Amino acid sequence: MYQVELGSTFGLRFQTQAYDEAAKSYVNVSPDIVYAQLEDISLQKIADLIVTEHPSEIGTYDVYFNTSQVDVDIGSIYYIAFYWQYGGKDMCERVKIKVLYDVQ
Repeated sequence: MYQVELGSTFGLRFQTQAYDEAAKSYVNVSPDIVYAQLEDISLQKIADLIVTEHPSEIGTYDVYFNTSQVDVDIGSIYYIAFYWQYGGKDMCERVKIKVLYDVQ
């Protein structure tokens, strides 16, 4: 779990990958749909988050959460949820965070 200081912007990097039978390994892919949101502990949407794609790195995305732009409860646990769709399959990766006044 990450601790995020109130008033700061927190960023995470995600990669979208699919298994390539020919290569017998996972490879980065360009999904059909990509979005991210802040969710509470019951997985209810709190806010949309900024998603930026890296043009030189296929399937690599940064997600940003600005704590001063969203009404959050100090000390509560939230998730940064990264959603994407590829080949008709829906995927989601969640990262647990806690917003605090002073992160050391």
